[in-house]
Amino acid sequence: MRLFHGQEGLICSECGVVHEGLATVFGPEAPDPWVEAPLSARVQGELGRDQCYLPWQQRLYTFIRGHIVLPISDRPDETFAWSVWSTLAPDDMETLEAHWDDPRRADLPPMPGRLANSLPYEESTQGLALHVRHREPGQVPHFVFAMDAEHPLAVEQREGIPWHRVAELNGQLA
Repeated sequence: MRLFHGQEGLICSECGVVHEGLATVFGPEAPDPWVEAPLSARVQGELGRDQCYLPWQQRLYTFIRGHIVLPISDRPDETFAWSVWSTLAPDDMETLEAHWDDPRRADLPPMPGRLANSLPYEESTQGLALHVRHREPGQVPHFVFAMDAEHPLAVEQREGIPWHRVAELNGQLA
């Protein structure tokens, strides 16, 4: 997709519409298992802004919120982000908690996780393997897929999406 300058701004060459003022971050407020769990489990658990603990089915599930960042191919200085949740092993969550306010938290090695949300893709995103890459305090981690992952979301993370795709997502989700 190419963008052309028009009197109103940049006109999308794909659909002829000016796409301005679009949201570039979308995501659910909780991991899907939290939403699906019975109230009795949620009452014993905890859902915070960036962390979630869910004791359910004889097990403790731990989740962390982060961003899957997609470059915008025709706007190189901009990105789109899915603000989503990933599983994190309880031992890894303990390590992260011990470094939560540590200015060197970004030095922690990446931790394995699995996407804990369904996103609007034809192929399910629930359970996709990813790496949790930590950032300094005050910033959510980045979730990164393996370079050989073939899911369309992983491909978008590698190759980027056009601004028109951001407009489509806004139409679906806003």
